[in-house]
Amino acid sequence: MEPNFFEIARSQFLQNHFFVWLLNWANDENKDLSKELNKIAKNFVRLLLGEKPDFPVKNVKAVGQWHNIDIKVAVNDEYIIAINNKLSDTYFITQLMDYKIQINEHYPTKKNKFIYLITKNDDWYYYSGIKDLSFDIVNRQMILDFMNKQRTDNDIFNDYKDYLNKIEIETNSFNKYHNIITNSYAAEGFYLKLKNIIMEKNLLAMWEYDSDINGDFLKFYYYDLYKIENIGMLFIQLENHINGSDIQLNIKICQWEPSTDNLQKIFNEIKPIAEKNGLYVVKPNKYIVDHDSTVAIVPNPIKTDDGDNINWDDFLQTLEKLEKTIDEYNEGKISLLEPD
Repeated sequence: MEPNFFEIARSQFLQNHFFVWLLNWANDENKDLSKELNKIAKNFVRLLLGEKPDFPVKNVKAVGQWHNIDIKVAVNDEYIIAINNKLSDTYFITQLMDYKIQINEHYPTKKNKFIYLITKNDDWYYYSGIKDLSFDIVNRQMILDFMNKQRTDNDIFNDYKDYLNKIEIETNSFNKYHNIITNSYAAEGFYLKLKNIIMEKNLLAMWEYDSDINGDFLKFYYYDLYKIENIGMLFIQLENHINGSDIQLNIKICQWEPSTDNLQKIFNEIKPIAEKNGLYVVKPNKYIVDHDSTVAIVPNPIKTDDGDNINWDDFLQTLEKLEKTIDEYNEGKISLLEPD
């Protein structure tokens, strides 16, 4: 396979440079250098502005790292576009607010457009906060939908398009179990699908990268979080180290009084409830006391067919049994706290 520069030199700054490079091609003076790139760049400006195909784009100047703004684009002496360019979903509200302050102070008479551009997979839990700040979200799917319709022989443009398409293909390969335990994009795609399913139950679900004594891992955690007095808050967590080892499905506890005795006690109380619900659970090899700790593990939670395709029905039934187990445990504890 031919090496792709964007895949090798992954960085936010490189992505900034690509979009600054592309946007500057939209300027009319560059039409004679490449009609193809000039047309593509003009269409990309229209995409960012949300304008129709006949919107005139003439004078464009894009710069990177202007007053701590990733990309600033001046269009037709009329618009100023400020782009916050991200590889992942990590953002800071104060940073986005500063974008608006800088643009409004320096260009009070211009029309402005604020863009949150993200090309990697992300937990869309954060989107509401971004939209509340009047930033339009431009994600990888939108960029690929645009780029895949363009035709040019330019290697820089095509390499970046191929790079994004590769991320998309690997993300969508999550139905194969081997993929989700060896490929980070496939693992993220798996959690993206699972989050959509869980959120339909009105349960809070999130996924993110974390680390432990075994290294970095991708975790997905959820449940109708409810703290039981004198016990703590139980929730469900999947952990994937993406190193070929199996995904682990855990019952976790937080907001509790940390001790190995408490973990052992809760496990002994939960185990018969799980078995009643047709669920086999085991203790960790060693209890680790922390702000959140593993109470119990469900071995081999994901089944596959002969083609390594994930049995989603079986997996979701396992999660439902786990949810029911926690529900019944919580209900039992609450009933003991209620006055006669």
